[in-house]
Amino acid sequence: MPKRKRAEAGPHQAMDDTNEVHKAAAKDHPSQPTEEAPPTQSYEIPLDDSNKKIPCIRHGAPTGPALIFTHGVGGGISSPAMQHFAEGFAPIAPVAYFQGNMNLTSRVKMFNAMRQGSNEDYLALGGRSMGARAAVLAALEKPLMNDGGDDGGKAKLILVSYPLTAGKDGGAREPERREQILLDLPDEVEVLFVCGSRDKQCDMKFLGEVRGRMRARSWLIEVVGADHGMECRPKNRTEEIRRMSGRCAAEWLVGGKRDVERRFCEVRVGEDGVVVSGAWVTERSERVADATDDE
Repeated sequence: MPKRKRAEAGPHQAMDDTNEVHKAAAKDHPSQPTEEAPPTQSYEIPLDDSNKKIPCIRHGAPTGPALIFTHGVGGGISSPAMQHFAEGFAPIAPVAYFQGNMNLTSRVKMFNAMRQGSNEDYLALGGRSMGARAAVLAALEKPLMNDGGDDGGKAKLILVSYPLTAGKDGGAREPERREQILLDLPDEVEVLFVCGSRDKQCDMKFLGEVRGRMRARSWLIEVVGADHGMECRPKNRTEEIRRMSGRCAAEWLVGGKRDVERRFCEVRVGEDGVVVSGAWVTERSERVADATDDE
């Protein structure tokens, strides 16, 4: 399989001063990337032997998706949260995302249909919120393909706003349906969580506890100030925050950012109003304290 062109990025070195981290990151990750917009294609694929079709959108190269992605309960494939994430992801690696319904079992079938229709050797699954749960279930039902690269061919999952708890206030635990499926993932899988620091359905401390019990190795991009819908403060930076989250996820997937020793980074609005990503560090507890983290 031909190698994808990896994203060009300057070195990310851990720094003692948070502002210096953000200034260095901004050189590599400006809030308005200069890459030419990747091609976009709308299409349909058959769900099964019936006449049912799955509406899809592909961003990026037409040869096949690096990531198959789906939406949550609160919006379809045209929702701003989906579009902005894909627009940030696609300049680095192609992504195809599909319209599903609100039934998890049906959504898993759609993932399988999408995977059958891909001619790509490298494949990752992912989704937002409920779509992230569906991606995990699809990976458990049918082992993921992998790239056979230097990482030992580990298969990949990208889980955005994963709902560890139920309800808008995130007060209801459903361990078997939300936590256990993560614990069931084998160590042949690598997982990226992309979660907002104000997400009531994915408390950061609770997520850390679950990650500590997972067999699958995991990474975390914490989007500082963002809620479950990846809306942030100030609101006029939400679009840029979502795009940057997509870009960082794509770089983790194909851009050489999966350092097993450094598995946490932040995306945030800097003091100058520019959206930046910080350096990857060993873990969340090692980040430099900053008053802007206060909720």
